[in-house]
Amino acid sequence: MREELGLTVPIIAMTAHVMPGERDRCISYGMNDYMSKPFKPEVLYNLIAKYAEV
Repeated sequence: MREELGLTVPIIAMTAHVMPGERDRCISYGMNDYMSKPFKPEVLYNLIAKYAEV
């Protein structure tokens, strides 16, 4: 969808699946990054900060 619309909005996948290869699968679907639940708020904050334009 980002390609069709020409968007560059970063997408962070959040999933309860922690199976091996899940991160690679999310990235292959076009996500920029991945994190699994449960998560620590600082981990989410750091991922958002990584992609935020400051």
